[in-house]
Amino acid sequence: MRFKNFLIIIFLIPVFCRPFFAQERKLDSLIKKLSNHKEDTMATKLCYSICNIYNNRGMIDSAAPYIYKGYAISKKLKYVRGIAIASNYLGQLYNHRGVLDSAVFYFTQSMTCYEQLKDSSRMSGMLNNLGVVYKGHGNISKAMDYYFKALKIKEQLRDTGGIASAYTNIGHLFSEAGDTANTIKYHRLALALRKEIKDIEGVSNSYMAIGLYYQNIEQLDLALKYLQDGLKMAQELGDEESTAIGFFNIANVYYKQKKLEKAKALYEQALVLAKKGNNYEGIANCLAILGDMRLEKKEYLQAIELYNEAYEKATVIDNKELINGVAHKLSLAYEATGDFKKAYAFQKIWILFKDSVFNQENTRKLTSETLKYEHEKEKLLIQKEQERKEAIAKAEVFKKDLILFASILFLVVVSVFSFIIFKRLRENKKQKDIIEQQRNEMIDSINYAKRIQFALLAHTDLLQNNLPQHFVFFKPKDIVSGDFYWATKKDDHFYLAVCDSTGHGVPGAFMSLLNISFLNEAINEKSILAPNQVLNHVRKRLLENMDGGRDGMDAAIMKISLKEPNKIEYAAANNAPILIRNGVVIELSKDKMPVGKGETNDDFVLHKTELQKGDSFYLYTDGFADQFGGPKGKKFKYKQLNQLLLDNCNAPMAKQKEVLDRTIEKWRGNLEQVDDVCVIGIKI
Repeated sequence: MRFKNFLIIIFLIPVFCRPFFAQERKLDSLIKKLSNHKEDTMATKLCYSICNIYNNRGMIDSAAPYIYKGYAISKKLKYVRGIAIASNYLGQLYNHRGVLDSAVFYFTQSMTCYEQLKDSSRMSGMLNNLGVVYKGHGNISKAMDYYFKALKIKEQLRDTGGIASAYTNIGHLFSEAGDTANTIKYHRLALALRKEIKDIEGVSNSYMAIGLYYQNIEQLDLALKYLQDGLKMAQELGDEESTAIGFFNIANVYYKQKKLEKAKALYEQALVLAKKGNNYEGIANCLAILGDMRLEKKEYLQAIELYNEAYEKATVIDNKELINGVAHKLSLAYEATGDFKKAYAFQKIWILFKDSVFNQENTRKLTSETLKYEHEKEKLLIQKEQERKEAIAKAEVFKKDLILFASILFLVVVSVFSFIIFKRLRENKKQKDIIEQQRNEMIDSINYAKRIQFALLAHTDLLQNNLPQHFVFFKPKDIVSGDFYWATKKDDHFYLAVCDSTGHGVPGAFMSLLNISFLNEAINEKSILAPNQVLNHVRKRLLENMDGGRDGMDAAIMKISLKEPNKIEYAAANNAPILIRNGVVIELSKDKMPVGKGETNDDFVLHKTELQKGDSFYLYTDGFADQFGGPKGKKFKYKQLNQLLLDNCNAPMAKQKEVLDRTIEKWRGNLEQVDDVCVIGIKI
């Protein structure tokens, strides 16, 4: 839950709207006047004045009808400035709704209109807004590109205040990327310029930004100094919004220092100002954290009262993150009072919005790719993130238990039915009907086992959220498979493994379940994070459990940092990934030994590589290359497979998968499929 995001969308409204900005009470009057007005440029000005009032209240969705109306009238009149303003609002609206393509389209259209009007200052504003959009979706490099383009225009205009604002945004972006040196560098550059032009409000904001920087690196005494200096200046200016933010951020520092009474007093002062300014997000944040303080004291009824009011405000502005957090706390509070019906109701809301919030971030978050991590300033959000991690940890424990249970169930079911069929075949080979019946039962059991095995493979949503452009071509030889692909997320890293267990069919499936269990144990239970150490752990566990046999797997496992998704680490046992860059196939290094007992048992090597935009990255098992077929009934071979991937690497992911399927079927012809096939492609 955020009280205020310093990287704000720039509202570029012309001078004629300004008399309405601080006149929220005139909203009804404006709406009435608009309803009686003809469709001319004045009607668009009325629309945008109404939109601005809703924006000041954080209710962009309520402004939507008036944005569309103003846009339609401006289009009809070919009123370029009106189109520019409406496009800016539409960009804000779609950014709020998380629709990246539409937000980018409308901000770009607004920028084009301002370019036509030769309004460089507002062009710079739209570049800034595009940076905000890409930042929100985790694309740090694009966001940085747009921020520096906006900065360049401000420098050409010699707009010192605008340059300082650009420095502030860049500083916040470096903070998102975890670059502390550049974070403080750009905040101090902004502060120096604002002092130079005697921009008291800007100096106040810079002090607060620097205070948040020190708060984030746990230098709380310095954080208090800068935040208090910023607050003092905001109070002298009579800036109630910034004053409320100052109260809230200083309260967060006191909260970290366990000075709860001081923190509570400042949260309450921030709440008074937020209510006065009708700032629903600020109100909800203050109420929520005050509710947390009551909850910690086990004052459940008072906490519920505060949470309910926070939930109401968060719902009005459709802030999913706030709704998610408050619903969770309401569930805990009602459970503590014994009102399990309401606790269950809010738990369902929490679960519903939790998936939405986390998918938007991974996503983002993530996928993604996929760099990104949310750098929150307030103590309450840090607590919420901790709760999320605990929930994920519990889910991983449950998943481990499910894997073990599924393995046992699979073994029992298949063994029982295999024994029954074998016994009856020995007793009476002539009982064809009975044999057929038992055969069908076994196939049904294996099909059931297939569902269990597929449930343990990497889930489609997990892959899509963290690898937006990818395909999975998975073609088992039999009903169940020794090949498998598996993925998980641990802290700020995403792991993907493509493995070929010893054997195929039922024996291979047994091995795949065991290998998945050991991979999961290494990363999620033992917190072994380096890919080579993960393979070392799996080999150790296999040797302990397989009585010295040579069962195991060939494997390639990669780790993507969500903070720096262009950098990957991987380890490869017999299976080498390939990288296609600028029309060249690069076969990456591998260890020529399996994960299991081999000729040598050296430690696996950790490999690191940097990916570039446009790269294609592939992981595969040996099943495709070893397939017999073609005119001479020979193996397909790796060279031909790599050439096939190269020829199609620029095609859409779904098309690449289709080409692989069509090619292997044509190559195989009437011959039997010799092994399981698994190929995963990733576009950077």
